[in-house]
Amino acid sequence: MRKLQPLAILLILSGCGTLKNPYAPDKIAQETPPAGSALIVFSTAAPVKCVAEATYLKLLPEGASERDKEIARASVDAWAAKSDFADHQGKLQVLAVPAGNYYFTPWVDSTVVRTVTQPKATFSVADGETVYLGEYAMLESCTLTALYEVHDQMPRDMALLKTKDARFDITKVTKRLMVLSGGVPPCDATNSALTCR
Repeated sequence: MRKLQPLAILLILSGCGTLKNPYAPDKIAQETPPAGSALIVFSTAAPVKCVAEATYLKLLPEGASERDKEIARASVDAWAAKSDFADHQGKLQVLAVPAGNYYFTPWVDSTVVRTVTQPKATFSVADGETVYLGEYAMLESCTLTALYEVHDQMPRDMALLKTKDARFDITKVTKRLMVLSGGVPPCDATNSALTCR
């Protein structure tokens, strides 16, 4: 019997080529967030879909290592995730987390790639809050040397949130954009080719 290749397995599991978003806005509205928790709302963005070496965002508590088990893993440019946007690959994400301090870090879906230094996007939330963190944007898809930015897309994302779940009260959402720091610096005159992208 022939062995199925990983891509063939993913195609079979994904049905028509798209995987459901585990952090879709309509999923969270069906549940009551646990006591002591907050809701976070954010979007991801990349120019196009990526088949090999797709990037995801790992959500970790402050102080955790990037090698620790993540709380959540949100798609940025993965090909099997149907985009929520017409002009780029990306998803609107909503999830409940306990009040506290957290960070996102990019993670590449590859068995042969080990990330060494990646940027962190930090944020904090308090009990009972619903916080908009912004758009985590990957400036180039399908690359291990991507640069990332955080954009304020609140009007667009809140409008999309309302269309995905009319029950969501967007007037109670506080904007507190995640703060991007760390990672490998971009190349300039002061950096050598070995220490920059």
